[in-house]
Amino acid sequence: MSLIAVTVLTGCVTEPPTPSETAPGSSLTSPADSPTPAAEPTVESHTLGETYELGAAQPYAYADPIGTLTGGVDPKNENLSREGWRIDLMGVYRLGSDRVLVEVRLNADEAAVPDLSALADPDFSWWVHLNDRDNGGYAGAPYEFSDVKLTVAGDDTSYRAVRTETNFCLCSMNNANMKEYDFGGGGDYPAYVVMSAPEGASTVTLTIPYVGSFENVAIEPSLPQRDLVPAFAGYQLRLVSLERAAAGTVTARVAVERPADGPNRLLGQLDGASPWDSKHFSQTVFENLLAVDADGVWGGWQPANETAQCPSCTDAYGPKVGEGVEIEITSPDPGTQDLLFGGTVGWLFSPRTVEGTPTKATEDVFEYYFAQTSPGLRAAEKIELDTTVLFATDKATLSKSASKTLDKAAKILKAQDGRKLRIVGHTDSTGSDSHNLDLSKRRAKAVADALKQRLGSGWTFETDGKGEKDPRVKETGLNGKDLENARRLNRRVEITIID
Repeated sequence: MSLIAVTVLTGCVTEPPTPSETAPGSSLTSPADSPTPAAEPTVESHTLGETYELGAAQPYAYADPIGTLTGGVDPKNENLSREGWRIDLMGVYRLGSDRVLVEVRLNADEAAVPDLSALADPDFSWWVHLNDRDNGGYAGAPYEFSDVKLTVAGDDTSYRAVRTETNFCLCSMNNANMKEYDFGGGGDYPAYVVMSAPEGASTVTLTIPYVGSFENVAIEPSLPQRDLVPAFAGYQLRLVSLERAAAGTVTARVAVERPADGPNRLLGQLDGASPWDSKHFSQTVFENLLAVDADGVWGGWQPANETAQCPSCTDAYGPKVGEGVEIEITSPDPGTQDLLFGGTVGWLFSPRTVEGTPTKATEDVFEYYFAQTSPGLRAAEKIELDTTVLFATDKATLSKSASKTLDKAAKILKAQDGRKLRIVGHTDSTGSDSHNLDLSKRRAKAVADALKQRLGSGWTFETDGKGEKDPRVKETGLNGKDLENARRLNRRVEITIID
């Protein structure tokens, strides 16, 4: 029996007109229409878990894309080539003051590597999740649509996908081959990623390495109003209701509809394809259920019970062509009145105000951090400095090239409220334990001394070194390029604001 589940997101947005069709590289202008609040959907309800006839329901119809790109070969990453991928940009929508929702329509029919592993950020790819010590203990391999870089004219920073402390993005996920009948797709595939974006930006450029750039794209002030969204391969999702039946929870009812035939089984993607189901590889579970607050900052994942099953999810057989089935799920409430609902497969519904008192759940709610990168630096919940940029091999004296990276780190720190820093050095596993420990401590002190000069008075510093004992990515069992990349990620100095 195939089981199904969906994801819950929250946000406060209103309806714009459909973006006009524009070629890649040209400027877009946001519509001036006055926004209107989303209405609660009014859809005939059916018995949970029992299929029903759709009648005259039509498949979701896509609007024209803003622009289209086709992927090319990545000579440094031949096993994850983007050659043959078609990516249609469908819209960029403001969520919170510092983040936007990017929607695309993907097609892998001609792709050399026809699954989302080819479009994942290589610093957070599936094998990194498998070996990441900070990933919360999850052991699966979700593939992400996440290797998108957002830039703004006059700003040398690259803004990236928002991520939890355990390094999972707020984006489309699955681990399926999109060409093959039984394993994921064929045809068009709607996907999204929530990106960090500077406050006040109205026009951005989106770059996907080895694919190309969508230039001068206008950020729409809100999502289109919709209670019907595409999934893929003949399936679509219809929102029936949202409610707060109990404090700290959000219950959603969704119809999974199949008005047209397609070359794959969707249900295997709805009941998994997230980091949270990967603890239980051999069982069908529903831990990809998400609720995000109005700004896309706090999200809650549905926890499994002791038998690895989602206790609130409806069991259901998948609908045949011309049928639908309604399911119901309950997720932790991030504590906001307005909810934006959707799935890790498919797009997001328009937001609505949900009755009842918003109460933030005490467990299973996680923060999605604003993320930015520049040469030698990645900043999210903490700042990571690449020691390859800061230091010569096996040295603890800052190189000349370190200055710009440290200037950027100081600028980010000055914008924060905290004034107490913890700076910790880390190495890869080459060299002896004692040598690596000493090297990591000396590098942390060198960074602290440089930041003291840049930050001035009023700051306090703690420094430490972990050597190779606390890697971001476990190196054991890796070889070749995987081992090389793991070592690169492990050579770092971390800066955390602790007060």
